[in-house]
This record gives sequence, C-alpha cells and structure tokens, in this order.
Amino acid sequence: MKAVAQKLGQLLGKSVSFVGQSSPTAYLENSSEAMTALGYPKVSLGRMIELQAQWIKDGGSYIDKPTHFEERKGSY
Repeated sequence: MKAVAQKLGQLLGKSVSFVGQSSPTAYLENSSEAMTALGYPKVSLGRMIELQAQWIKDGGSYIDKPTHFEERKGSY
C-alpha cells in the first residue's frame, strides 16, 4: 500500500520513493475473514499510522528479527 508508506513518510518528515514495479503475482491481503471472526478494528488505519509514527519518533524499540516480507514461497 503505497498510500500507507507515503502517509508514514509525511508524518516522519521523510521523502518516500518506490523502486521497480509490483509483481503481477504479488500477494494481496484480504482481511474480510478476520473481520468476520474478530469484528472491525476499533482503531482506524489513519490512527494506526499516526501511532506508528509517534512510536518511531519516540525511539521505539524492536527485536531485530527478519519479517520475511519478501518471502514468496509461503515458507516463513
């Protein structure tokens, strides 16, 4: 979601650039089953982005573990 990256960049005062093109076989997320089971999120996407930006600005910690975001085989 380019819009999410652009909004986060804006909140952090950073420019955002994208390299290359999305693969035609890229996974697309559909959370409809999760929302059916768990209900609609109580926090909006916009608010989540704001909270993430604030966490980063506050020096938020992380555990330095790979996300495997680029994984395409379904094996994490």
